[in-house]
Amino acid sequence: MRFASSVNKILFYWARKYRSVYFIVILLMISYLSCLFSLIVNNTPFYDPDTKLWFVNFSQNLGTGVLGGVITFLFLDAINLLRERYNELLSRLRSSVDDEVVSAYSIMKQEGWFSDGSLESADLSYCTLTNFDLENCNLSFSKLERCNLSFSTLTDARLLSVDFYRATLIGTVFENANLNQSRFRHSRIMKSNLRNANLTEADLSFANLSEAEMSNIVLRQATLIQSNLQDANLFKADLSGANLTFANLQNVRGLETASLVGCILPDQSKWTVNTDISQYTNPKHETFWRPPDDGALGSVWWLSKR
Repeated sequence: MRFASSVNKILFYWARKYRSVYFIVILLMISYLSCLFSLIVNNTPFYDPDTKLWFVNFSQNLGTGVLGGVITFLFLDAINLLRERYNELLSRLRSSVDDEVVSAYSIMKQEGWFSDGSLESADLSYCTLTNFDLENCNLSFSKLERCNLSFSTLTDARLLSVDFYRATLIGTVFENANLNQSRFRHSRIMKSNLRNANLTEADLSFANLSEAEMSNIVLRQATLIQSNLQDANLFKADLSGANLTFANLQNVRGLETASLVGCILPDQSKWTVNTDISQYTNPKHETFWRPPDDGALGSVWWLSKR
């Protein structure tokens, strides 16, 4: 699918440029004029049978050679045009001017750039795409540092190993998205929808996930050191092997239904079948856990945000 899309883009962008046509015409003219010049200089009669045969063979060989050269030239020219267009649209997508962003988004959306893999490994750092429809997008391995995707829809998105460092993702919909091994360190993901999302081995350290909808989320082997999960919904979440060291679980709902096998809890103990999980979620619990004041992991950032 990605190959077919790339071929379509190449043909489309070349068709919009006509400079290649002039090159082809000039190349053919030079070839035939050289041939005629050679015949004239050597006083060779055009009606001679050997001359006619030679001219036919020459034309056939020339046609084959020129065709190969033309195809190669057109392909390389189209690749360059596509690269120029790609860089131009990415630059406009990162623009601080709203009209430029909307225009670039519309073009890329219409041509299927978001879903066909054209933006895999793209650098979209600092872009602002709030309240945009990015459903089924493929931005795997991309760089989205400090981007703002608040209130955008990324349902069923393919976002493997994306870097969301310090991104703003308030109210963003990631339902059913594949975020395997993505990095959200210091990101703001409050009130987002991560239902059924896959965040296996993701890094959510120091992230703010307060009031997030995370039912049926997969967080196997994920890192949530000092993350803020206050008031989040973790109904039937899979936290197997996750690291919740110094995480804020106050008023988290549904954690008693989650899979916690091998999970490291906020006090750095490991979950067992006898663990009373409410001591981490219920502030009225007689042994409600609070982070120590000995600075073992430095300042616990979410304490100052209450």
